[in-house]
Amino acid sequence: MKCFLLLLLVSFAQILLGQSVDSVSKIIFQYGKGHNSWGERGVYDNEEIIEISRFASNTFVISKYLTITRYD
Repeated sequence: MKCFLLLLLVSFAQILLGQSVDSVSKIIFQYGKGHNSWGERGVYDNEEIIEISRFASNTFVISKYLTITRYD
């Protein structure tokens, strides 16, 4: 029951404190995964960047998708 109440409280907080759709013009997701290769050759880092832009009043479209792979 406590988890349910906490989830409900967080949901209401998101609604009350969130931005309106009209104020958002671009959303960028960027994440990566990497490790230390310790002298071994090969892939040691992968990264993706996804940019979503607003073109019409409520239409969001992926405007940029970039994949970065770093090798040793």
